[in-house]
Amino acid sequence: MKYLITLLCIGTIVQLQVATPAPAPALCESSCEPIRADLCTNLDNNYSKTRFPTRRFITQDDALLQFKSYSSLVSSNCSSKLAHFLCSYYFPPCLEGNCEVDPLQVGPCQSLCTEVQSECEQILTDNNLTWNFNCNELASSQPCIDAPSPDTSTANPIAPAIDSCQSINNSVCASLHPSYVTSFPNKNFDSQDVADLHFKSFEAILENNCSSKLKILLCSSHYPVCLPDTEKSSIVNIAYPCKQVCNQVKRSCEPLLQLHNQTWPDLLKCENFPSKKDEFCVGATTFDTMMSGPDPSPTSTAATPTSTMATTATVTEPVVSATPITDIGTCELIDSRIQRICGVLDTTYNLTRFPHGEFHTQDEAYEKFMSNLPLINTSCSAEILPLMCYHYFPSCSPDQDELKVPCKAICRKAHNNCEPCFLNNTSLNWPDDIDCDMYLVNKNCVSLKDIVEYKDTFVSQSC
Repeated sequence: MKYLITLLCIGTIVQLQVATPAPAPALCESSCEPIRADLCTNLDNNYSKTRFPTRRFITQDDALLQFKSYSSLVSSNCSSKLAHFLCSYYFPPCLEGNCEVDPLQVGPCQSLCTEVQSECEQILTDNNLTWNFNCNELASSQPCIDAPSPDTSTANPIAPAIDSCQSINNSVCASLHPSYVTSFPNKNFDSQDVADLHFKSFEAILENNCSSKLKILLCSSHYPVCLPDTEKSSIVNIAYPCKQVCNQVKRSCEPLLQLHNQTWPDLLKCENFPSKKDEFCVGATTFDTMMSGPDPSPTSTAATPTSTMATTATVTEPVVSATPITDIGTCELIDSRIQRICGVLDTTYNLTRFPHGEFHTQDEAYEKFMSNLPLINTSCSAEILPLMCYHYFPSCSPDQDELKVPCKAICRKAHNNCEPCFLNNTSLNWPDDIDCDMYLVNKNCVSLKDIVEYKDTFVSQSC
């Protein structure tokens, strides 16, 4: 009787939590099935099977769909017990032939839920996420599942078990180099499926191509480079991006994120990555040297101009890149139609790079530029032409990663000087894709000083 009352109570609780609960199946009505979430099967050798339907989900596919929504929280490593909690909640363990205890009743303990919630609270708050579990509705005593104590479990439930390399499923990253392979689980993700989900959140910024090394940073942080040890066939080396690469990409791409009210991701905190000077990491613009594997003789690297990975695990960029990872990011000649207009600004201004911002090709940028020609032709400000030219066709230098765009001062001066034109002529408008706040005050931008010579020849006109 006591058992039946407990079962009914749990059923009532779930009914309050779920609008249309799954019908409670008879005990042992369905057979055990393998758990398909890699994160869970890596936790414990004895935990590999579950049973559906449960009181929350009819099929494992239903459970997996919700389970995967927590991939970013899992990757944050906010709690060493988060994986144990999520797995026991979504995939309650099933013991073949054991009907003494209803497996549908065995979920995470209340104490485990509250501990994980407390440890992850800051991450949830910082990312505007909600804890969607009511810990008070979970069992406060056995039978329930708690995480192993520290003396019987590793500190990180998704700590890497590195013993083999595997091919990369992500086509964007796999295209970087034919020998580029990875290893899972690793310190960031327990499986490629979870890494794939997290990687998709960066698709928009990848399209903007804010840095030529962005792809290297994202790929090697989501799919760390795996290199077999030539001396120990059962061991592999894992390489994450170098701190220097991260800082370079951050300088170029963080302003773009800020423009869309986003912050630099926790996964890409540059201080967490190793330095090229003293640790093994991905830092070159090409993977050719890295893919050759560690050099077994550290004494042979002193006089070589191009670096290989010595046994000290130091990776530096080669002086000459034999095979670039990708053609994206190289400079290209500015369209001759634009050169005839913008060439008056600076005789050395003849290179740009696409894609950038919202423009994938020069033709797209040219079309937008020409739509603003009526405003340019008013000569309302000496700064209006430099603003338009460098906004739509930012200057590119082969020896610099960052594109040179207008400084904020140029944009604001052009806007202030031309504002009367909008009042006097309703057919004129300020370009809808130019917001002066999008520009920064830094060294690598076109400043008022850079256009002094052009301003000396400019004749201002009133609207």
